[in-house]
Amino acid sequence: MNKDQMHGWTKQITGTLRAHIGKVIGNRAFTLKGRVGQVIGKTQASYGSAQARLKKRG
Repeated sequence: MNKDQMHGWTKQITGTLRAHIGKVIGNRAFTLKGRVGQVIGKTQASYGSAQARLKKRG
């Protein structure tokens, strides 16, 4: 697991938590920020996975 995968995974988890907390407290802006964090995290993790695959191919 490279650093982009790890950071992406962390951002995804943080975004998920924020989205759930925002939903519970009824704060739409907080929920939206959480969802954006999830997308950013997923994108970064995918980028890291692509890098790892390219590195394996040589």
